[in-house]
Amino acid sequence: MNELEALRQQSITGVRPLIPGRNIWQGYFGPKHEAVVLKGVFGSTSDSKLRLEEQLARDIAAHPRNRTEGEICSRVIPSYGIIETAVGPYFVTPRMLPVSVLLDEGAKSADVISFLMHGSDAVAAVHCADKYYNDVKPENFVLRSLSDAKAVVIDFGTVTPRTPGANIGIHGTPGYASPQQLSGLCDARGDVFGLGASAYKVITGAYAMRPVSAAHLQRIVGEYNADPSKLTAVPSQFTDLPLKAKSLITAMLEPKSENRPSLGEVRARAADALQEISDRTV
Repeated sequence: MNELEALRQQSITGVRPLIPGRNIWQGYFGPKHEAVVLKGVFGSTSDSKLRLEEQLARDIAAHPRNRTEGEICSRVIPSYGIIETAVGPYFVTPRMLPVSVLLDEGAKSADVISFLMHGSDAVAAVHCADKYYNDVKPENFVLRSLSDAKAVVIDFGTVTPRTPGANIGIHGTPGYASPQQLSGLCDARGDVFGLGASAYKVITGAYAMRPVSAAHLQRIVGEYNADPSKLTAVPSQFTDLPLKAKSLITAMLEPKSENRPSLGEVRARAADALQEISDRTV
């Protein structure tokens, strides 16, 4: 039995791939035919990994520091629980718009800076729950609607406890991971680097990082089919980007963690950069 058949057996209709090749599907579920996304994780430890990820999503959203007037955090994808199928378990969440509807290559400067501002809020929700996110990239954010630009974080498979300086092994995605993450060290400003690298990739088409070895370069080129000449650690292709936005992204991509701004500073400076863009268009 394949995944499609297994999901249909659970009364999920209109099933089709959301992200081909990643065991992530979309469809309609329940008596109200609500649009959902279903993420499968397979293997000998799949059930425990998926349940841990689902519990992390609940815990982060419900953390006291993330509540507003009793409401749970709107920056974390709501969990509809886990369903068991003939091929394995699936984590079920509401279906939202991928952030790529705004952040395609050649996106407007204002959209990219808005993502930095709202994305920093979403990652801050993870930090407020005493966790590091460790895999900030556009694919891990969604939007509730085109009229609601507030980013929502959706994937929790790389979340770790907030233990500064702890060596917990290599986390993150080559092309977005900070130099510290590639050495096995996770901290809050590694997530800042990921946000900056996401903006840089959208604006320039290049990966804003420095390969740490020949083997690492081969891994990046192999995984992303990337042109090695497009791998850089120095933002140098910001054509037509306002000064404040350019300065912010450059600071977020500082190789040394301590030289990067905090998430709060990112949000404030992104709001300031948006105002600069607005002023230029008046």
